[in-house]
Amino acid sequence: MAEGMESLDVTKVSALKHLAETVWSTGEVKLLRRGRTALALVMPLGVKHWKTSEGRESFASAAGAWEAVDTDTFLRANRSSRASSYRPPVDW
Repeated sequence: MAEGMESLDVTKVSALKHLAETVWSTGEVKLLRRGRTALALVMPLGVKHWKTSEGRESFASAAGAWEAVDTDTFLRANRSSRASSYRPPVDW
């Protein structure tokens, strides 16, 4: 945990405990709102559930996907696109 961060024990607060356990078990970040106002993010700490069968299949299917790409051409095009700006100047 980040040093100096205040912690809250949710053991005796059933709604918060349920929310924390749900976020931890699913690995999904939750945005807490009051009406249209975003109040807080609840996110799991650590990596617990990232190694799902779906994740492994996605990783395996991506293997070799860049094999046919000419690296030098890609890097030149990438540098060129980063060098040119399509944004209009900002007037202060």
